[in-house]
Order: sequence, then C-alpha cells, then structure tokens
Amino acid sequence: MSGGPRSFVTTFVLLGAASSTLACASVDPDPNVGSVRSAISGGQLDGTDSNVFAVVSHRGAAGIALCSASLIAPNLLLTARHCVSSVTTEIVTCGQTVASAPFAADTFFAANDESLDDATSAFKGASVSVPTQDSDICGFDVALITLASLVPPNVALPLVPRIDSPVQRGEVYSAVGYGQTTGGDAGVAGVRMERGGLKVNCAPGNCGEGVEASEFVGDTGVCSGDSGGPALDANGKVVGVVSRSADDCANPIYGSVASWKDWLTSVATQAATQGNYTPPFWVTSGSSDPPADSGAAGAPDSAAGSTGAQGQVCTSPEDCKTGFGCYSPTSSANNAYCAEFCGAQTVCTNGTHCETSVGVCVSGTSTATSSSCAVRAGGRTGGLAGGALLGFTALGLAVWRRRRRAERASAR
Repeated sequence: MSGGPRSFVTTFVLLGAASSTLACASVDPDPNVGSVRSAISGGQLDGTDSNVFAVVSHRGAAGIALCSASLIAPNLLLTARHCVSSVTTEIVTCGQTVASAPFAADTFFAANDESLDDATSAFKGASVSVPTQDSDICGFDVALITLASLVPPNVALPLVPRIDSPVQRGEVYSAVGYGQTTGGDAGVAGVRMERGGLKVNCAPGNCGEGVEASEFVGDTGVCSGDSGGPALDANGKVVGVVSRSADDCANPIYGSVASWKDWLTSVATQAATQGNYTPPFWVTSGSSDPPADSGAAGAPDSAAGSTGAQGQVCTSPEDCKTGFGCYSPTSSANNAYCAEFCGAQTVCTNGTHCETSVGVCVSGTSTATSSSCAVRAGGRTGGLAGGALLGFTALGLAVWRRRRRAERASAR
C-alpha cells in the first residue's frame, strides 16, 4: 500500500454480510457491515448456477448475516473478506477501513438452493483463510472458507477460477448473487439472481484512486447480500469477487482472482488434503484451461479401492464410491451402508428414496433422526461422525422470513 488514506470520486459501501438483511427478530443489525440497498438490478432468477452459494453466518448479538460465494473445489468457497470478519467502517476509505480476524469457522453455513427457505440444508465451515499481507479492505477483500464436508457432484460442480489472466477493459461478464431484488426491502434477499451482458469498466492497475492494483471496476447492478459473489467470464470462469460499490450500486469493485493465484492454489492444496481428493487441475497446472485428458474440474477422485455402491456395507466413507456416503440410520457401525448423496430434486434408484434430513438415498421406510449420519469422504474422521448438513431453520432463517412477511402484510 502506498500513500495515505484515499477515497474514490464516488463514496463506496460494502455490499454484503449486512446483518440487517437476515437479522433475527428483536436483534439490532451490525452497524459495522453493509447497509440495506437494492439488488442485482435488472437481473433474473438463476436456476443454473448451482456452484454459486449463499453463505450465512452468526454474528452474535448482531443476528445473522448473508453473503454470496463461489464453489471452486469440492469443499472450498471463495468469498469476500468482509463476509468473514467485522470491519471498522461501512463507508470504505482506502487505508482506513480494515478487517478484523475472521470469525470462527463453525459460525458459517453455505447452501446453493435457488431460494433459501425453511427446508434449506447447509454445509458447515471448517476453516477460514484470508490474505496475510494486509487487513485493508481495499485490495485485500477476499477470503476462502473450507467446508467440513465435500459438496457432492450431483449438488454442484466447482467453478474454475481464472488465475492465469486478469480481466481486460470492456470484457463481458455476468454477476450472480443472493442479494436483494427490490430496493429497500431486505425481505426478498436469499434468492439467487443472475445478470449477464455486463462489461468491465477498467482493468486491474488502471482504475485510479480508491481502487487497488489487485481490483477492477465492473458495470452495475450488484448490491447488498451479493458481496463475495462472482464475476463470471464468457466461459463461466471466476474472474472477480464482489467487494463494494457506489451508494446507488453502480460501478461495483471486484477483487481480481488472477491477483491471488499463489494464495488460491496454496489454500486449495490444503483443502484437497483435508478432503482426501486430488486437487483440481488449476491448482497443479497454474492454468485455468484443463488438460485435454482431464475430467470435471475440481471433481473428487475415488479413493483407491473405494467401490462400495448403494446398500453395500461400510465402516467409513472411504469404503464407498465417489458421490456416496457411509450412512447409518442409528449412528451405529452395525448397520451402516453406502448411500448416494441426494437433494430435494434427486430421483433415487433401486427402490430407495431421498432422506433430505441427512442428504442421502435410503432404503425402505425412513428411520432417519437428527442423530443419523451420512459421512462424506474427507470429512471428519473417526468412524460414523455426525453429518455436516444443518437446516437453515436452525439458523433463524424461518423466523426472519415469517417476520418479514408479517411486516409486508401489515404495510398493505
């Protein structure tokens, strides 16, 4: 960082983690992070980008906060630093607005449902990584959340971060996020929206005061709750991470993915070790273009000898094929079997059905309870540990939605 405090011609505000967006009843919003404003304006409902997640976090007395994130490996989410930390000021002044140390990893939960509701299940955080060079929001507003379990391929396939080439002025991109969709009404946040046909206003290093060399300025339409969400290039690769924008949501500033190549590959290597899978091709090659003979980007490989199919006896997730967990209806090793991961829209086969409370295809009449488990490969070790999915109802989302519905009804 050079020089003293700097500010852009337009006042910039943080775009996410606004506790007022998902505040629980009778809880004041966190004054340090974000403010309630309009959304990805001009966007549309997004039913295809399942690899863009909502990240919900507890903020203690401040309630619940919402951001967006990109899945870039089976257990790794790329988001904004101010989504995982508190910050000194909502109005960003470069050289003055700084982030605290990250909140505890187990306060973060992520899900990719098109619309978050009472039935939404979430993946729990296991660790959080932020750049160590500086805590300034300007230039360092990126973070990585490693999840406690793998996101199954049938739930989402990871995006590829474009680590080998920065964006260029005029380059077309699309924005995706879970932020608000009606100005001033936080009650409609939590729905994934997308807007395409946007253009980069200036490339990293060429944006002037208030924008660091590791950042670029986008087009428009990105606001509260969209922080941490991706800018996707024409090939669907992640080129930017939403940080902040002008008060009217114009000229959003993105962290440039290419500026963080070494840090991204380092943390992704650690996440792959934790998850017991082969790192995505971009981690080992340093290129965002896969080798001609590679498989799906970031898809976990089956462990050697892991051939267990649906219904076969298991003692750990390593006994089962990729996309299967070791499931027990009673959390006991005596009746555990390999079960395919599933979601609410999954059609299970061979006479099984999806038990959405634990996220696997089960046999016969459901006996799943809150203590049942479907252990994912590379998750917590030690036999049949508890699963990492948690319903968003437990996070207070249901309370918040009911409160917002009541507010809107009384206003009519």
